Formats: sequence, C-alpha cells, structure tokens
Amino acid sequence: MRTLFRKYCRIAKIKRFVGFLLLLTTLVFPYDAAWATNTHTADLELTSSQYGSKTDSTSLSITGDFTIEYWVKFETRPSVVADDESIVAKWKTGGVGPNSYWTYFDSVDKVQVTFDQAGDAVTQSRFTTNAAVATTTTDWVHVAMAVDVSVPSAAIYVYGTSVAVTTNTSAATSIADNTSNLFVGAADGASPNAFLDGKLDDVRIWNTLRTATEIADNFRCSLAGTETGLVAYYRTDNNLNDSTSN
Repeated sequence: MRTLFRKYCRIAKIKRFVGFLLLLTTLVFPYDAAWATNTHTADLELTSSQYGSKTDSTSLSITGDFTIEYWVKFETRPSVVADDESIVAKWKTGGVGPNSYWTYFDSVDKVQVTFDQAGDAVTQSRFTTNAAVATTTTDWVHVAMAVDVSVPSAAIYVYGTSVAVTTNTSAATSIADNTSNLFVGAADGASPNAFLDGKLDDVRIWNTLRTATEIADNFRCSLAGTETGLVAYYRTDNNLNDSTSN
C-alpha cells in the first residue's frame, strides 16, 4: 500500500503541473507493477489478542481538536464478531477510566468516535456514522474523522468523502489529560479488549482539525512525519513504530 500512496501522489503532481495529457500518459505507462502489492501492514489477529500500545506522552495528551485517519481491511467484520473492533483508543472500557479519546467500528459496522471531558466515563461526546460503512474482507477502506471538541461536532470521511453523522451525546467540550496508554487495534480496560481482526495501515493522529480538502488530498499519500499537528504516525513499514519525532 505504501507504493500505491506514492504513485497516487506522483500522479496528482503531474496533473497539477503538467496537465491532463501527461497524466493520461502516466496512467497508460505506469511507473512499475510493484505498486499493486501490499506487503507493509499490521496484521492483527482477534484469536491471538494482538494489538499495539504506547505509554502516555505529552504529544498524545490531546485536550482539544483532533483528527484520526487510517486504512483498515477486516478479516472478520464487527457485525460478524458482534462486538466493537477498536482502531485507536486512549481509553479504558467498562467505565473504569481514565478515558481520553477512542474510535472504533461498532457491532453494526458503523464508525464511532468519542471523547471524555473528565476521564470518568460520565461527561462524554460521541458521534456515529448514520449508516454502516461498506466494508468487506477483501477490500481496504480509508476512514478519517475530524473532531471539533469545543462545539462539539465531528465530520467523518470514507475514502475522503464526508458521510452523514449522528451526534449521540454532546456533553463534553474538552478532553481529559490523563495517563491512559494509547492502544492501536484494541482498547484498554481491566484487560485489553475490543480487538481488531484485520489489517491496519498508515494510522495518523493529529492534534489539529484537518479540513475536508486536506483529508481528500492526502489520504492516499505517504507523509514525511514532520507535518504540523501530526503527533503520531504509524506507517506499519514492517513495525509499529511512530514515524514522527514524538
């Protein structure tokens, strides 16, 4: 998938600076065939309770607006598991706290994002896509959510296109700064839970509110890791390391 991102970005630049004719030539004569393969992903298994985690840090202690982006390819869809499948969580499930922010696919294949003001599972804001997000076990899907915490409101994008969102609760207007670990592919609790059964790639966490244009223009592009507001970037290039300076 990484080379696919690079190919897309090269094509986008050609289109902007050279014009449609050169773009057409590029499509007819592609750079190479390797872009079609995907060998750099995190493959997490539900049956093995696999996930990534990172201890709390200043960069991950987001208290205001944030954006989370990722590519996912399910091996078992949440509606089949009949449980939540967590993507990114700085959150302890089961009401045990402390909580900060969390995004996951719920048991009916809808994307949810939530944040907690006091960290105690009481004062929260939560947003859900109106409809199930079309996912299969053979295709990748890109999801992004830009959360305006002070309003509060959230915009959720699938393949860079905004989808309808329901506000479930809107009590929180800030995010608790606490010591919760960051989990990728699971959530915390009395023990790790809400495991993802599938593959993850290019997970990005921002402490800024990304615009619709920024998301649409960049979700197929690899980043340098030095972009303003990018506080965590898991490229999954054969590891789960953070590609930012954080």
